[in-house]
Amino acid sequence: MHKHHCRIHFSVQYYQGIPPSLIISALNLLNIEGVELTHAIFDEIDNLVPRLCKMSSGFHLPLLHENGWDFTCSDSQDKIDRTIRLINRYKDDLNMKYAVFHPPEVTTHYKEQKQLFRILLKNVKKIDLPLCIENIPSLSIEAFEDQYEEAKILLQNRLSGVCFDAPHFYIQGNDPIEMYHRLKDNIKVIHLSDCTRDRDCHLPFDKIGQLPVEDILKTLQKEKFAGYITLEIKPESLQDMGAYIKSYLKTLRRCNRIKYLKTLFLLFYLRPIMKKFSS
Repeated sequence: MHKHHCRIHFSVQYYQGIPPSLIISALNLLNIEGVELTHAIFDEIDNLVPRLCKMSSGFHLPLLHENGWDFTCSDSQDKIDRTIRLINRYKDDLNMKYAVFHPPEVTTHYKEQKQLFRILLKNVKKIDLPLCIENIPSLSIEAFEDQYEEAKILLQNRLSGVCFDAPHFYIQGNDPIEMYHRLKDNIKVIHLSDCTRDRDCHLPFDKIGQLPVEDILKTLQKEKFAGYITLEIKPESLQDMGAYIKSYLKTLRRCNRIKYLKTLFLLFYLRPIMKKFSS
């Protein structure tokens, strides 16, 4: 019987001046299945497309706290329209499978929150991809479920499901495994990285060691999760590349044993290149 494995993606963006296209070339050496991209990739789209090879990709929409604008900002409508236009134009070339969006950060005004959420949904509905809404730390699980139901009504079949961010639930004080079981029927994408109790650090696994990564991966293995797992990791330096790869191996060991063994074999031959890259 054919086994349905989840697909492991890496979050990719500019890193210490290294463009996404070069990072993707390095990931291809490890036969990584896919990447999760941001709008920054459109600055070098002609270089990036041929380097993806057989990789699949997802797309994470801009974030207000990182990019200074998101899909709720009426004064950035030109940027929003450009991003939508480029996603729809290049989605096939980039083998895009989904797009992830955050709800608006919680404000003190309920009416403003509702208005921003509807602006957001109006914009994301123009994207010709399956859409996943991600839980955020400032939104309770109950409020997130309410927004998911509203998104289902307004987006209809355009909404594919939930992007389950385990660190976001953890820093809220929630048990990520309990939250997984609560939302599992709708989860299509999972974001994983290490974090502290109060900060979403995006570090390799076991760097701080506070997120129960092993228990989460055991749960996904037991539940036979067959969606996408994105390792949303941002190494602090090139010397962190070993921990970066170990995080991938730890995930792979639980999700796809055969590929895990093949990757160990591959890494044996790539050690000289990797050592030079991280030195």
